[in-house]
Amino acid sequence: MRNGMNVALGSIAVALLFSIQAVGQWNEPANEPAQEPAFQQPPTEPQQTPPQAAPPAQVQPAPQRDLIATVNGDPIPRGEFEQLVQTSIQARQHLQQQEGQPDLSPQNIQQVRQQVLDNLIEARLVEQYVREHGPDVADKEVDAQLNEIRQSLKAQGASLEQHLATTQQPMDELRRRIEGSLAWQRYQQQQMSPEKLQQFYEQQRARFGEATFEEVQPQIVQLFAGQIWEHIVNRMRPQAKIQMAQPQPDAGTAPVPQPQVPKP
Repeated sequence: MRNGMNVALGSIAVALLFSIQAVGQWNEPANEPAQEPAFQQPPTEPQQTPPQAAPPAQVQPAPQRDLIATVNGDPIPRGEFEQLVQTSIQARQHLQQQEGQPDLSPQNIQQVRQQVLDNLIEARLVEQYVREHGPDVADKEVDAQLNEIRQSLKAQGASLEQHLATTQQPMDELRRRIEGSLAWQRYQQQQMSPEKLQQFYEQQRARFGEATFEEVQPQIVQLFAGQIWEHIVNRMRPQAKIQMAQPQPDAGTAPVPQPQVPKP
């Protein structure tokens, strides 16, 4: 099954499992200025020259949003990308240590970055497809999932607002991610009839040897879901408009290689 399937529109869940220690350090209380009394007595002596009024503060324009890519106009914030990169690197490093292998090389890390980027692009394509062609998702279902995310973050000592700031996502985009994730889950269920799963098992029987359908049913479900995922990506990607953003030179971010987009 493709790695993109592992994203399964679950970048939300992965990001929530990511350590949010840095997020919690963002909101350190600032020193509050001393409050001036509500009323001041007038000076006993007239002032020689009245103080000049301070020039009006200039409104700073909002900083341009830092994106790693857009997929049919749907943005992938750099914050979301970097969080998933760090999560993937930590998981790979942990696996390397368990197997007694050396830490990831710079080349391995670059491969992880590329893989995460490709996975996010595929996830956006699948999300867009199921939101249009899949079952409807009610707002109350999104609200319920959003509340679970809020509670999960609270248990980690963080808040949903901090998570949104870290991943550089506005609330409406997070709601779209949740809606797409729920639609993807239901779309799979629609496609996975017992007859289709049994037929898929017969087609892949050589892979399972003497194992019966019941014994390998979880693997069958995963493989079949991966096939659905690939079918959607192969259908969407040739016509997709994928625009890659160049890394900012002062952001301290390693260059991200461009994914190979097959020509239609």
